[in-house]
Formats: sequence, structure tokens, C-alpha cells
Amino acid sequence: MRRFSFVSLAVLFAVPAMAQETTESVADVSFEVEQTSFRGADDRVVYIPANTSFRIKVSVDVDADVAANMDGQSTLEWPEAMTQSWEGVAGGGEAEVDLSMSFDVGAEFAGLLDLGFTELDFRPASEGGTGSGPIYYGFVQEEWAWFQSVFFDSFLLPGSPNPSVSIPFDRATDSSLIIWDFDIGSIDFQVLNTGYFVQLGGRLAVTPDSTLTLSGQNISTRGRQVTEHEGTVVVPAPNVNDGTATYESVWTGSLASNFAVVAGFLPEITVGTEYDANGDVVQATGVSSTAVDFLTTYIGSIAEVPVPIATDIQQIVSKQTPYTHDLPAIDTDQSSLDFGSILIDTESQLNLTVEDLGAIELWGDITIEGDGFSISRPDLEVDPEGEVMVTVTFRPGETGNFDGTLTMESNDPVNPVVAIPLSGNGFDETGDTGVVDDTGDGPDGEAGIRGCGCSSAPGGSLAWLALIPAFGFVLRRRR
Repeated sequence: MRRFSFVSLAVLFAVPAMAQETTESVADVSFEVEQTSFRGADDRVVYIPANTSFRIKVSVDVDADVAANMDGQSTLEWPEAMTQSWEGVAGGGEAEVDLSMSFDVGAEFAGLLDLGFTELDFRPASEGGTGSGPIYYGFVQEEWAWFQSVFFDSFLLPGSPNPSVSIPFDRATDSSLIIWDFDIGSIDFQVLNTGYFVQLGGRLAVTPDSTLTLSGQNISTRGRQVTEHEGTVVVPAPNVNDGTATYESVWTGSLASNFAVVAGFLPEITVGTEYDANGDVVQATGVSSTAVDFLTTYIGSIAEVPVPIATDIQQIVSKQTPYTHDLPAIDTDQSSLDFGSILIDTESQLNLTVEDLGAIELWGDITIEGDGFSISRPDLEVDPEGEVMVTVTFRPGETGNFDGTLTMESNDPVNPVVAIPLSGNGFDETGDTGVVDDTGDGPDGEAGIRGCGCSSAPGGSLAWLALIPAFGFVLRRRR
């Protein structure tokens, strides 16, 4: 008689050959980012160019809202620790900017204007000027809005095809160019008794110029960070496996916002002849007339001057993004199998139902330990939300108690090893179960041997001696 009462440590803790194969679970994730730049800052006042006779004053207030969406996938892999990696969907990223600006523009001249035949002095008295001082033309107040979006391959992470993405303002195609034509003044004069005028003025062009850049740093899942596009990180498995694993992640990056205006000034002098209402050349000044240009001379050309208005660098974090990974999840309808007492050299069978509670196929190996026990199949393959039947056979070869273990090692990341205890007893045709009661006072008599038919009543051990003479007499008569 052999007794078995153990669970193999090798079965519980060794990693089987099956477990080296990788199981993957993929979940769709979309990170959303919303951030405001420049808001709350004071107006920026800039003079262009500074320390010259002619200056442009620009006062700007900027308010920019930036939003981004990054679509991609989270992949879990195991057989041992659950390793998470990230992959963005090609073209699945979109960033957009909604920027508004209000600005005031004015022009000021505080110098000596030499016309060749005369000079106009607009210098302040502190600079030796003799004229009326600087000429300043009131502000042009404008409102300007810019909306633009770009698409990119996400995720924005170091080492990715797009570790960062920029949204530039396209000055070449955008219709937001602001042009202001203005006059400083005119001078009437006579040459050879003919009336002429000189008109002083110019053209001011102010064009917004902006670039916003989103850069990625990492994706964090429960404090564990992926810092590279092809990086991985070990994340915790669920405590209880119901067929899913839910995680929450955030994307972290930075937003660099640069805003400027490009200012250009085109001074001009227009020289014309004075005509009266009849179309005749005016021979004397002071006569009501209509100015008709016949010669316009541009002094220089438009010189674009980029002027930084605001620079803003912010750390940004996406919204907390939940997502769910499907898992295989093993479950059984019984936690142990007890065959009871079975006649030796005969067999009994019990069925164990194995179910996959998850949405990923459950697979693995089935082994059994313990003499007298066998299984109907050595492997495990269960469709998602399906079940299979494993038949366990008990055939005792001798009397006594038998114990064993059915072990299933699967790709369930939470319960990779499930052990089902097995038990049974073998007895022979005499009813002998081979079980000894070591206490000596078992219910079947003082000897503790089952099936002996002995009585343990007081005096019963001597009463049978009175029957010997009669039993011997019967035997003699038959002979």
C-alpha cells in the first residue's frame, strides 16, 4: 500500500516550457491635451526700431488655446511580468491652436526731414529741434484671430517619428496681413509761378508671426513611466482577474509658444502739380485745388523687422485616460475532486469544467501527480468566454488512501498556476480498505480492524467459551 499526500513544489514554482510563449493584449488609447498660453500676461509694448527718428509703437495682448489628441495603442505582453509598451497610430495625432490678439499700432517721427530744397524739423527741443516736436499719429486698433491645425504620427515621445510637432503661422498664405497707409502732411510751394505740393506719408505693414511647439516627455501608468518611443515598463497585474485589466495613464510634455509681429515701414514722398477746378495749372498758392499725382518716389523699401512679443514655456499633462485590456481568465467549477472509496483494479471518473472568463484565448498545460490518477488531455485550449471538460480517472491498484494534484499552468497572468487536490480510497472484495486506526479504540473494536465483527460489550470476550462442548458434540455425531 502506498500513500500520496503532497503538492509538487516544482509544479507550483517552476516556469514551464509553455510559459515562455508570449501573450499579447492590445487596447486603444486616446490622450487629450488642453492648454492655454499667454493668458493673464500684461500687454507687451514694443517700439520698432528703437533709438531712431521713426518709430512704430505696437501694444499687443495675446491669448492662445492649444489642444491636441494622440491616438494609439497600449500593448501588454507576458508570460511573467506584465510589460507595457506604446505605439502611436500613423496620422493619428492632431494639434490645433486657437489664438486671438488685440493690438494698437501708432507711428511717430521725431527727426529732421531733408527734402533737398527744404528741411522739415520734427525734433524735440531737447534734441535741438526748432519745429513743433515729434509727429505722432494715433493708434490703429485691430483684432486678429488665428486658427490652425496640423496632423502628425503620434505618440509624441523621444525617439518617435515625431518627438515634437510645431504649428507655425503661415504668413505667405494667411490673409491676416494688416496694412495701414497714412499721411504725415503736405507742403505747397511754387516754382516758376507754378504751384506744386509735396505729400509726406508711408505704409505700415504689421503681420503676426507665431510658432507653437508640442514636445513629448513620457507616458506614466500608475507611476511607472515609458520615456522612449520603443520603451517598455512593467505594470502591476490586477489583484483579481475577471477577464480585464483597467489602467489609467497620462501623457506629459511641454508647450513652447513664441509670438512676434513682423513690422515693415515704407516711407514715401509724392510730388504733384496743383490744378484748379477747371483743370488748369494753379499759378498761385492758396487756391482751392485737387491734387493729382504725377511723380511718386519711394524712399527705400519695406524693411521687415521681427519683434518678439511673448515667449511662454509650460509643462503640460494630458487628462487622466482610462482604458481596458482584455485578459484570459481561468476558472473551474470545483476546487477539489474526491472519488471516495473505489474497488481496486476498477476505475471511476469525475469531470472538471475549466472556463475562460476573458476575451483572449486561454491555453496551457495540464499535469497530474499521484499514483492511481490520470487525465483525459495534457493541454488546455479554451475559447474566449468558453469552457472545456477535463476528465480525471481514478484506478487504485491496491487498498489505501490515495492523494494527488492536478495542475494547470496557463497564460492567465493573474493565476498562472491552478492546483486541484485529488483524493480517493481503494478497497478489496473482503471490504478491507487498508486503513489502520492508530488510536486503538476505533469504532470497529479494540484492535481497530474494520470488518472483524467483534463486540466490545463488557464480558463478551469470555461468553463464547460456553459454546465449545456443544459445538464439539455436533461434530462427533456427524462423523
